[in-house]
Amino acid sequence: MFNFPTTPKEAGKGKLVTFLPVKTGVGASTLACYTALSFSNIQEVNLIDFSPESKMRSYMGYPPETSSVSVLDIRAANNPDSIYSASEKYSEKINVFPGVLPKIMDIANMDTSLVLKAGSYLKRTSDLSIAVSGPLDGYSWALPMISDLVFVVVKPDRPSLDACREQLETLARLGCHHRVRIILNQVQAPGSISGTESFFVPDIIIPYNEEIIKQCNRRNLSPDKKIQNILLKAIQDNLKEDEETEAEIDKLLVGMLAVKHGLLESFEGGQEEQTKHRETSILADEIYKYLREQVQGAVRTEFSITEIDPVNARNPIVKNKFNNIVRYQIEKNKISITEMDIPVIAEQLFSDILGYGPLEKYFNDPEVTEITVNGTEIRIQKGGLKHLVPEKFESVDQGVDLLRRMLATTGGRIDQSEPKVDAKLHDGSRLKAQIAPITCDGLLIAIRRFRQDIDLEALVKNRAVSQPVLDFLKVAVQLRLNIIIAGGTNSGKTTWLNNLASFISPNLSIITIENPAELQLRHPDVRRLEYRPPNMQGKGEYTMADGVTDALRMAPDIIILGEIRGGEAFDLINAMGTGHEGSLGTGHANSAEHMLNTRLPNMIRMSPKATGLNNDAILDMIIDTIHLVIFVERKENGVRRLDHIVEVTGPIKADDGRTIGIASNRLFEFNEHTGDWEWVAKEFKLAEKFRSAGWVI
Repeated sequence: MFNFPTTPKEAGKGKLVTFLPVKTGVGASTLACYTALSFSNIQEVNLIDFSPESKMRSYMGYPPETSSVSVLDIRAANNPDSIYSASEKYSEKINVFPGVLPKIMDIANMDTSLVLKAGSYLKRTSDLSIAVSGPLDGYSWALPMISDLVFVVVKPDRPSLDACREQLETLARLGCHHRVRIILNQVQAPGSISGTESFFVPDIIIPYNEEIIKQCNRRNLSPDKKIQNILLKAIQDNLKEDEETEAEIDKLLVGMLAVKHGLLESFEGGQEEQTKHRETSILADEIYKYLREQVQGAVRTEFSITEIDPVNARNPIVKNKFNNIVRYQIEKNKISITEMDIPVIAEQLFSDILGYGPLEKYFNDPEVTEITVNGTEIRIQKGGLKHLVPEKFESVDQGVDLLRRMLATTGGRIDQSEPKVDAKLHDGSRLKAQIAPITCDGLLIAIRRFRQDIDLEALVKNRAVSQPVLDFLKVAVQLRLNIIIAGGTNSGKTTWLNNLASFISPNLSIITIENPAELQLRHPDVRRLEYRPPNMQGKGEYTMADGVTDALRMAPDIIILGEIRGGEAFDLINAMGTGHEGSLGTGHANSAEHMLNTRLPNMIRMSPKATGLNNDAILDMIIDTIHLVIFVERKENGVRRLDHIVEVTGPIKADDGRTIGIASNRLFEFNEHTGDWEWVAKEFKLAEKFRSAGWVI
């Protein structure tokens, strides 16, 4: 139908990776240069600039008048040498075409035909080429069609996010959506938004780095190794050696663009394509719903109770059994569907029937740390940023049905008489949900997921802490100091507790008490207790305070309280002062000082056992037992880090001798200006203890 290539395979056997900016200034040229420099240690690579701004010329250190090739040279080219003769040899393995538009007057002559010709020549003569595209509404619209991988580059600002939606829709109509990956660039840049209103989930997140901007201005790129590795891995993971079946293109759109940009004189298929009904899904909604009912009925008949358990259902053997049922029902009901689409439908049906519906794919993504539902809308948190995702529930009722299925194996229940629930899911995630009449939109779900791959090395690598601070904390744990980790919601308190516990001697016995159980301690001797809510008759509750009381009779060396919320604070403080040195706990507070002087005393007062204790006695209890408080925080841009550490130094006394507060001394503190942690204490009460363990300031 078309006299020009519309797929990577038609254009050539080499690989072409295109960086497509949603608008100018998002950093696509810089990332393309970084990528070429990354691959230059592995293989020969071409780097070509198809963007109107031709920024690559400056970034790679070429004078402003330098151009890869004039428009007339490309137009007259009959062989690949005509293009390569105009390239610049940046290094032994990098050929650079640093700007296809050397002069402003040439812009009018640059067209889609030249972009396709140059891109195809490079694919036929080179194993790998990296290109920067112009905007899709210009002459570069066809470049993604012949690209093996397209990186859509977006910045976390409102204009970029707004432009991204239309760009992705156009790429889908060009048949490129399965080759598209989204890069969210310059995350945490000054003035950037948090991403809570973005509709997409980025595949790659590139952190903000001020040094890169300085390098671009100096015309001397020296790539950040971390960013280099991210890009290198992304391309290696996504470039497939085997050709995949190409997606259907919108022939009407391509034909209209081809006519507009001179590739075709006319498009005869226009009227036919206009009248053709284009389905947005593999099966029509009515057929899919019918198939779902048939498969659901078969599952009820053929699956045992254990097989529909969320954990067992994901077993490959059980999943294969489910896929066979899907295939049988498709054949039995004579549903028209291609062989390659059956696995797609089977996966969708599995999510709807045995999985978590539109939430299922995010349970399979280890980088997603939070999933929330508001009515029918779904948001996730990934890389510290929140995003509105394209999936949504068909109705609130569908969402409530899924919620009840999630609760089926947890012992929890939710209905109008009990419209809220707390539960722990099969993978350890914490679920909190409410339904009508206590929520205005019919359904609220919050699922907290806990990454198990954030170890000590990752904390340092992610700049959540520095190595000197970590060395200090290691000594503190080994000295068996009593430590409280304070912070806000979702600030990383549990992650810190998991990692600090890894410093505890393997010869010591630990008992943990949690609500719910989510700690995964890296220690050989751990016994675990968990809060249990009362049953429907109001009986059988097992409180955190009960857990601490029981733990004291189980001869542990160290007690760890997952989160201090109320009266159990009294029991923990008592335990710390009665031979269980080195105990740990977490709690919500706005600072370490706030935890010591306000939050902890208030929680102790909630205990019935603290009745009759005056303020002096409560404050003195804390002073006698707590040694350090670590404060961790999560910034608006998603960054989690340790902010400060304080030691308890003694009481603050009134004139009449009463204890009216707790004196503390900040030891380490994060400096926003230097971006590092600094020792700020003039004196250190525990200096001698630390010195004896080999740690000095």
